[in-house]
Amino acid sequence: MGTYSNLETVLPETSLSEVLRKFGRSHVSALPVVDNSGKLLDVYAKYDVMNLAANKTYGMSTKTVHQALLERSELQWTEEVCTCDLDDQLSTVLEIIMKSDVHRVIVLSEERVVGMVSLSDILSFLVLNSGDTSKDKRREEQGVVEDGPYYEPGSPLPHGETAV
Repeated sequence: MGTYSNLETVLPETSLSEVLRKFGRSHVSALPVVDNSGKLLDVYAKYDVMNLAANKTYGMSTKTVHQALLERSELQWTEEVCTCDLDDQLSTVLEIIMKSDVHRVIVLSEERVVGMVSLSDILSFLVLNSGDTSKDKRREEQGVVEDGPYYEPGSPLPHGETAV
């Protein structure tokens, strides 16, 4: 659940016009801001773009993510950046979202961004899987007893492998 493959990220020096293009291509509401090694620095959200426009702080073609984040900080528009580990269970991710009152959690592996799980992802998963016991039956048949992440056989895993 969430976005793991083709996850869009931005560097601090990325222009806001490029950020807008990435928002349009990826259909996500936020982009992790990472350094050159993929370590999380911050998150830049569509909400941040709307705040810039509402405060008539334009210059999207020349302004960088770093500059926009500095302005956001000065205006105190910050939202806490929350993370979880790749092997965390859904209950842990839900707890982080509820306690922190955020809309998304950035998934890390060895301190690098590997995915993002949004509240919308979780709600879609719960709605689509409510009452579906076929996955539970398949897990029992396969001898899976732990309460960790489950991937359908043949589906892509976060690290580019395929579930068996």
